[in-house]
Amino acid sequence: MEAYHTVFDFGNLRVGFAEAA
Repeated sequence: MEAYHTVFDFGNLRVGFAEAA
């Protein structure tokens, strides 16, 4: 995982994780 995250990247990650789960 990258050492940095933007608000958009973090939000997208949460959405992707929720969909995967």
